[in-house]
Parts: sequence; C-alpha cells; structure tokens
Amino acid sequence: MCGWRLYTLLKRKIRRKNIVFAIWYKEKNIKVYFKGELVKEVTTNDDEVELLFDEVHPWSPEEPNLYDLVIEAKEDKIESYFAFRKIHIQDGKLYLNNKPYFFNGLLDQGYYPDGIFLPATKEGFINDIKKMKELGFNTLRKHIKIESKMFYYYCDFYGMLVFQDMVNVGEYNFIKHTFLPTFGVKRVIGKGVNQTQKDNFIKYTKETIKYLYNVPSIVGYTIFNEGWGQFDSDKLYDIVKQCDYTRVIDSTSGWFRGLVSDVESLHIYFRKIRFRKSNKPIFVSEFGGYSYKVKGHNF
Repeated sequence: MCGWRLYTLLKRKIRRKNIVFAIWYKEKNIKVYFKGELVKEVTTNDDEVELLFDEVHPWSPEEPNLYDLVIEAKEDKIESYFAFRKIHIQDGKLYLNNKPYFFNGLLDQGYYPDGIFLPATKEGFINDIKKMKELGFNTLRKHIKIESKMFYYYCDFYGMLVFQDMVNVGEYNFIKHTFLPTFGVKRVIGKGVNQTQKDNFIKYTKETIKYLYNVPSIVGYTIFNEGWGQFDSDKLYDIVKQCDYTRVIDSTSGWFRGLVSDVESLHIYFRKIRFRKSNKPIFVSEFGGYSYKVKGHNF
C-alpha cells in the first residue's frame, strides 16, 4: 500500500433565494502530518490527487499509526485523518499488513449501563475500548449494530480491529435459529423473507458500507448472523465484494452456510472448541456457555 488516492471535492456554495451557485476553487494546498511532523505537501489545481509515499507506517492494534490530513483552499480548511492498513488471506490464514495475525476478540453488542444503546458520554466508548485492550483483546465484532462515527474513530485512535455486522431483517425464531442449531439440528433456511425485506437489506447493506468505508479499523463484514433474515447469501457476498473488495467477508456467521465466504465461520456453544481442517481461515465468531466451578462459590 505505497500509494494513497485522495479525492477532493472542494467548493463553496453561495445561496441566493432557492438558487445554489457552486464556485470551484482552483488551487488547493494539501498537507499530511505523521506524529506532528510534516511528511507530504502538495499544491495543486486538480480535483483528483494521488499522493505517493516513499515510507509508510502501517496501522495495527499494536501501533495505531494515524496520519493527519489538512486541505486548505483560500479561507476554507478541512481536517481529517487516514491510515495505511491491509488485510488479506493467504494459505488459509488471515494476514494483517502482510503478516499472519491472530484476531482475538469479543462479541460487542453495544449496550451501555448509562444509556442502553449509546453511552452517556464519549468516555463510555473510550473506556470500553481501552479496557478490552488491557484485557488482551485486539478485535471487536460489532454485533448487528452500527455505531456513531465516534466509536469507530476511537477504535482507529486506540487500535482496535472491528468486524462489522450488517443489521438483520426478517423474523427471528429462537428455536429455529438458535436452540436447535446449537445442538446440531440445522436445515436450509431463507423462507419467510419477503421481497420488500430483501430489497431493504440490500439497500441498507450498501449504505452501511458507504458510511463506514473509510474507517481503517474495520477489517471485515458479517452479512448474515445465525440465519436471521438470511437469503441468497452467495448473491449478497458478490454485492458486498463489489462495494468493497478490500475487506474480509463472513457471509453466514453461525449455522447455515452458503457456498461462498472468505472464512469458515463457526458458533460453538456448550462444547469443546473443535473443528475440521479447512482451506479457509477458521473464524470462531461466537462461543460460550462455559463455566469454571470454584469450590465454595457455587450453588
């Protein structure tokens, strides 16, 4: 990842009654900083700019290297950031920045004691992410929820990998979708999802990817979870891959496999974690139901 393509759309809008005039600035000054030091500066009249770097500092949970970006055009100023990060699959393993990497994470459902679906303050996001890092985890699977951009910024800033779920649609049945499959009773699903639900799922999946596309910490997407609203998973894999080919796709997390997925995704509850060898990376995307019996502390 030696090059970074920056698309600029810099214009100033002047409103007069109901008419909007767009005045395109010709000259733009672009500066890139790394840890406060200016590493690249370009002045250009072009609306599409490619910045090339002789040396890059990749982003990872161990070294969450972020570059600061400043674009100025006359009195207008835009500040942002970006990172260099690569994930790919090779020889049945997941690689981060061209090295095999073990993703050790938690299922993050995004509930907060002081706000339920959102923390009362930004410290709720920060404390969660930092505490998980202190406990030795490097990954969060954001489960069937899309957070505000603030959450993803702090994952970028503090160094926490994210596997992002799409939001499910369709009926959820605990017996059919969770209880029976946990104990090995699995059958083909997909009925009961009407065309409106399918269209909405495809629409909002595309919008989710567009919304989160530039987040460095997001390295993968989960399309369907445990059959909830699942339909045409192979078709959805192709749709997601067309929207974003740079990330890993878990097409069917849990029980009901399709033919196409970047990973072998397993949910293992109440049993020892065992699995067959696979030519794909094995992603234990959920597990639990275990306990440690401590004498004098059990009932």
